[in-house]
Amino acid sequence: MFGLRTSLYLICSLLHIVICSRMFCHEPSMGVIRPVVTTNHSDFGFSIALQKGRDGKIVIGAPNHDRTGKVFLCELSEIMSNKTSTCNPVDIDVEGLSNYKLAGEPGENFYLGMTIAATSDLFVTCAPLTKFEFGSESKSVYGSCFVYDGSAHQIRGSFEKYLDGSEQKGEIYGGLGSNILIDEANRLLIISKSTYIGDIQYSSLDNATDNVEFIKNKMSEDINLKFKKNSNIGYGLASGNFFDNSTVFEAVSMKNNDLKGQVMFMQYPNLGKQNKLIVNEKTEEHLVEDTSVGTMFGYVMSTADLNVDGIADLLVSAPGYFRGRHAYDLGAVYIYIGGHSILKSNKNHNARTIVGVKEGARFGSSLIAQDLDGDGIPELIIGAPYEDQGLGALYILSGYEVKTKLLTEKGSNIEMMLSAFTETQRIQLSEFKQFGFSLQPLVDVDDNGSTELAVGSPGSAAVVIFRSIPVESVELTIIGQNSFKEQDTSVVLVVCAQIEKRKLATSRKLVVNTAITGEAVVKNPEYLIILTDERKKSCDVVSLELKYKESGNYNFTASIDIAPELKQAMKLNVFDPEWFALDKPSRQKQSKTIQRSCTGDDCLPKLSINLHWLGEKNFDVGLQETENLLVNVRNDGHAVDGACVLLEVNGAQLISAYEKHLNTYTIPLKPLRREAERNVSVTVDMSHINSTDKQLGVIATVYEDCNTKTLHADKDEIEVSYVINADSIVITSLSQERVLSDNDFTSNNNTTVDDVHEYIISNEGTVTWLNENVNLIIDKKPFMTHYEVSMTALDKCNETEQDSQIQFSCKINLRRLDTVKINITISIGKDSMIKNIIENKIITTSYIDLYLGSIKQMKNASVSNKLTYYTENPLKDKKPMIVLISLVVAVVILVITSFVLFKIGFFNRVEKEKTEDLKKTIRRKSLKGYEGSSAVDDVIQNGSDSQTELHINDQLEVVTSLED
Repeated sequence: MFGLRTSLYLICSLLHIVICSRMFCHEPSMGVIRPVVTTNHSDFGFSIALQKGRDGKIVIGAPNHDRTGKVFLCELSEIMSNKTSTCNPVDIDVEGLSNYKLAGEPGENFYLGMTIAATSDLFVTCAPLTKFEFGSESKSVYGSCFVYDGSAHQIRGSFEKYLDGSEQKGEIYGGLGSNILIDEANRLLIISKSTYIGDIQYSSLDNATDNVEFIKNKMSEDINLKFKKNSNIGYGLASGNFFDNSTVFEAVSMKNNDLKGQVMFMQYPNLGKQNKLIVNEKTEEHLVEDTSVGTMFGYVMSTADLNVDGIADLLVSAPGYFRGRHAYDLGAVYIYIGGHSILKSNKNHNARTIVGVKEGARFGSSLIAQDLDGDGIPELIIGAPYEDQGLGALYILSGYEVKTKLLTEKGSNIEMMLSAFTETQRIQLSEFKQFGFSLQPLVDVDDNGSTELAVGSPGSAAVVIFRSIPVESVELTIIGQNSFKEQDTSVVLVVCAQIEKRKLATSRKLVVNTAITGEAVVKNPEYLIILTDERKKSCDVVSLELKYKESGNYNFTASIDIAPELKQAMKLNVFDPEWFALDKPSRQKQSKTIQRSCTGDDCLPKLSINLHWLGEKNFDVGLQETENLLVNVRNDGHAVDGACVLLEVNGAQLISAYEKHLNTYTIPLKPLRREAERNVSVTVDMSHINSTDKQLGVIATVYEDCNTKTLHADKDEIEVSYVINADSIVITSLSQERVLSDNDFTSNNNTTVDDVHEYIISNEGTVTWLNENVNLIIDKKPFMTHYEVSMTALDKCNETEQDSQIQFSCKINLRRLDTVKINITISIGKDSMIKNIIENKIITTSYIDLYLGSIKQMKNASVSNKLTYYTENPLKDKKPMIVLISLVVAVVILVITSFVLFKIGFFNRVEKEKTEDLKKTIRRKSLKGYEGSSAVDDVIQNGSDSQTELHINDQLEVVTSLED
């Protein structure tokens, strides 16, 4: 874990940011300490301790200065007198003092100076990763610690005790010295071994090197078993009278089996010369426990009496505190208010938490409490060394603000963000990396009543020294009369300022600022006072001039601050011990209320009110959407504050942001002096008037006291008549012609069809017509089987049936700029329609009557639908008859056709064709046997053969007869 602390060096940004709403440390005059010999990544400033005393010294660890590590000792007086100082290392021969040769691979450092604790005459430091060549165990980490009181001495820890046979071998591993605590109240040195098999070793400061004991050897078997189940034992240590104002307990942090951090308390009884650290038999109840895993709870612990009750409060850091996946390593500091309630069954019952605000900052990596400003309440000083990519930042929280905002808050598990504390100084320096990694309060070097502060920056091998500015408490008081008469025009008050510091080395220049509210002025609002050791109180006369002779209350304030030249001087880089600031709890600002009063009837206001309508007296609704009303209020009496006008408006609404209850508006009035007037113009919305509204009525009442409204001073009212017409109401009727066939009835097995009459009522105006009557009338016909009315925005309709008509009586609301659609659906039966059809047509007729009762006007329309009927296949039901008729028609057509053919000789033509064929045949037979046609011709022509001629003639006659 501690190796990880040294390796997390992040790239810093080249920014210089100082956010300071309160200055505790004076940054421009800061000093810087560096090692006399600088090496890369020495981590100079990793740890800091203070040796108090006349010749105070600062002890600074540089665990990576070389393979072993170095500890540097610096003279405090020399450091405070120079802007830049160097420190020399002390001689601690780890190998020589141990009598064993150091072991380990190249690059493995032993981290001497990683932990340091100091008293006025000595300091203790450890090299927790020390390895020695010791048989086959040369690669194991043992750790070694040393006391330096002018020369170095090794402390006989677990490894050394194992060598002389007084410690078991398994207990020597793990790196002794991961943390050190000096309990000067009990003259006790406590060193933790937080890794492997964790343990706590302790010894008397008077014999720190030899008389070493181990906690585990002093526990009962049951407590020891629970103790061994924990890990990282003692990586945070603190001591204090946490439960009462007398007994000092040691607080030790560790991790339990659930990987949650917890703190165990142990008691050290001072019984004569018996130096034994005893764990209370109820140790399992002496626990403070975290509620989350992985927050590094207990990484650093500190002690302070933050609520100034004489009992120590425990401060526990958790630099790994996170909120969800995207708010990692914010860091947090837990404050456990001292007293027995710290150990209630709810482990965090008395916890107060301050949560960091920047991801990755690890707010709480260092933590101390120290009264920097000398007001008696310790400030919280918290480091966030990884903030802004490793640049680091330091936060100094006002102890007074922490006490008043956080510690006095009632309840349990109270949590506040760091940003909620406004009296906080944030210091960030661009030239220093990992700034705020370590912290150490110093002594009051310049004797100005406030302690100085050392801040480690191991990423830059430096320690930065800040001087602190003390605060002084100044009390202001105001002396003078509380009331005066209305006729008085001037008042005299006395303002006194008194400083509480017993001895002032030099004079204090302060500026007093005064002011008064109301119609009054301060003649000399700002003046300078000087307080000295002989004159610690200054009283000055302040004159006020009052305007107007009226009653009223005036608030006079006086505040005090340091002189402007002192504020300007604080920007210089040379520190002046005489600088001071004013503390927060001092009474730096006071106020006094003085009353100006009257007597008798002169104390009474006299209010009157008048209404002025700026439009026409008879308002034509719809011509314009708004109109203005002027409300005039006048006061002819005593000044009044808190008066108001109540406007009761009927028939319209106001367009305003005034408070409204039902139809009444409250108009607050600004204070009215005597003979003053107020004109209030209000806008009336004339675009949402209902048909039931006959007029606009406004009643105005003015009240002297708007809170009680028990006594009204005056009243006025107006009436404006409405002129409403129905021109904007339009009824549209949609008639239609429709052709019906028998298929319309037979499709989907329907025996009826629907005939729809459609009406559209349009309200094109701004008037809303309410509860108007609509009558829908249908001329009743025998072929109608059912009637139905549907529409938007209607109530239930009442149906009445007469001999010749069906009537539906409905109520309807016509909203402004809206339409209502009405459908009348008439069901028509086929059979009844056919029986009543005339010229293949039927007519359906309906009527609509819209009666606007508010203006006694009727709007009407009608619909006549013509339905034409035809049969698409009229003979499909007479098939036998159709067949018979078809046969008869066929026969008749056949006879007629035959007769026509006979008449035109169609059949003779056939016989003639046969005769021609026969004649051709006879000729061929008669001429067969002659030589040719020429011979025949000769016979015929010459007539030589009379028999032949007779034969031919006989055949031709036969042919001729056949042709005939």
